[in-house]
Amino acid sequence: ARVPAGESLGRNVLSFATERNELYCALYSDSVLVIDAAADTIRGIMDYAYFTPRAMVHNPAGNKLYLLCPGKDMVLVMGPDCSFRRIPGAVTSNYAIPVLHSVLNRLYVADAHATYVVDCNVDSLVHTIPSVGISRPEPVLVPGLNKLYLFPQAPYAEIFVYDCLRDSVVRYITQTTQMPCAVYDPRSNRIFFACQDTPSVRVLDPVHDVVVKTFSIGGGSTRGRMAVNPDLGRLYYTDQTLDRMFTLDVQADTVAGSIPLPWDIDSLFLNRKLGKLYLCSRDHAAVLVFDCRRGAIIDTVAADYQYSALMDDRNDKLYLRYGAVMDCRYDSVVTMLPPDSLNPRCMAWNMIDNRVYQASSHTLYVYRDDPSAVEEVGTGQSGPMLTVLGNPARGAVNLRLQVPSGQQGTLFVYDAAGRLVHSSFGLRTSSITLDVRSMSAGVFFVCLGAGGSRATAKVVLE
Repeated sequence: ARVPAGESLGRNVLSFATERNELYCALYSDSVLVIDAAADTIRGIMDYAYFTPRAMVHNPAGNKLYLLCPGKDMVLVMGPDCSFRRIPGAVTSNYAIPVLHSVLNRLYVADAHATYVVDCNVDSLVHTIPSVGISRPEPVLVPGLNKLYLFPQAPYAEIFVYDCLRDSVVRYITQTTQMPCAVYDPRSNRIFFACQDTPSVRVLDPVHDVVVKTFSIGGGSTRGRMAVNPDLGRLYYTDQTLDRMFTLDVQADTVAGSIPLPWDIDSLFLNRKLGKLYLCSRDHAAVLVFDCRRGAIIDTVAADYQYSALMDDRNDKLYLRYGAVMDCRYDSVVTMLPPDSLNPRCMAWNMIDNRVYQASSHTLYVYRDDPSAVEEVGTGQSGPMLTVLGNPARGAVNLRLQVPSGQQGTLFVYDAAGRLVHSSFGLRTSSITLDVRSMSAGVFFVCLGAGGSRATAKVVLE
């Protein structure tokens, strides 16, 4: 197959995909030539160098993935058929943050000195709204009022208020400090934001755009982080200057308490279904687990974080940058993703196809997580592997077990309430049939442990 005119082959040019019977050739134009190995013809050219994305978001409307690629000054759109479309000029800096307005079906890219508005119906840039002076914006969307707020992390001290219907800045709210983090609480319909130079957490009423409350808590970190639990009416704020986490009662407008932290926290991930908050640090290879109802740290899980992570609360999993996948029901690492995907720049979750996306320098990895069948299994995994065949099941469940050589596996089956209903010991790699006629209909969890590692799968009994 002749390389198209104007193209030239790169180094390490060839790779063959057995399952697709296709040959891939890297070109110097940052593209990949796709050859049909059965017909010996060129299928087409696929661009890949629009990667090194710094952030991405999945839009359920149209089932599309939007990747922010500042190195190429564009937003890359991947459709449900895995085709790509480019939106040039829609992102410039590494600190740009995407915000999806699902009602208007628009994507707002809060970038350095400007906010770019993308119409997701036609995937084109429709507006550029200047925000002069804000180099690292922290966007907060209030969808019911169609307002977008830009909080300056540095160095500006004015909050920009955008009217999403008018596509313009309608107000400036002057403050006296930088604001490293902010979050919207839908239950109280208020915005909470932290202040650095005057250590406090302030409350903004988005209806009248005025600050209505100030909590003086000390500290004043440039990397403070926030998360809100609307089910319990609680706001959590970590301050790196004090190494403490404060809990605010957003209904009573009081500080409900605070706890010391063993190290700096760079990110918070809330699982509303389980009522747990996961605190990640870039300097310590461990994740703190905070029970929101008990108001206490209940566990520490050994797992690397390094900035990039994703909470999949539909399947109760926390994906971390260096490949660890945590099962939030048991607060343990259940699998490791393939070695090639261990350094993703950003992650996103597709609720329609139940897939997790991880983007590294030039590759977009897609993992399918079927909550009624198989857990993630990646090449290079050293722990046990577990596959459930035939979900939902009646009478019997077929399991495929893979236990590392020289080890024996232990199988436990729990019901939805966490009660142990079956156990087996001394297992090796095999396929077994589990008799479930004595179990009532419902959801059960099967856990295979070996050598200190564990794989988990969900079984649905009819």
